[in-house]
Amino acid sequence: ERLLDTNGRLMTPEKIAKRKELAEIVAAERSLPVINTQLISTATASLIALICLCVFTLYLAPGRGFAVMLMLEGISRTLIEGLRVEPTVLGPFTLSMVIGLVVCASGVVLWFAAAALRNRPIIGDTPGYPAVPATSPIAAA
Repeated sequence: ERLLDTNGRLMTPEKIAKRKELAEIVAAERSLPVINTQLISTATASLIALICLCVFTLYLAPGRGFAVMLMLEGISRTLIEGLRVEPTVLGPFTLSMVIGLVVCASGVVLWFAAAALRNRPIIGDTPGYPAVPATSPIAAA
């Protein structure tokens, strides 16, 4: 309120500097240093993409590559949200942390579900889909 002029607008820095008591108040006010989480998010997303690219070259059961991505994204989201200042909603966790943990847990569930469904016939049973040759690494896996 003291930093407003007679018209109700915020005073310019020059007007504040002319009034000694206001200049002292403004000089004492400092915001806390912040962590640039946008850069950290970019770095983790790039790392997750690189890891997923490596995982997708393996002959895994369908869905397991996506499960790896969900687990990594959930963990990284939870850790990055720990650096931010947000209100908590569930114990010490913010809403974004809870969502990150749910995403990670769904990745774990999908990992085991994909393993359980691995031996079900997917390719070659439906007309229009080619059968996998017995010499294919997919058939051996």
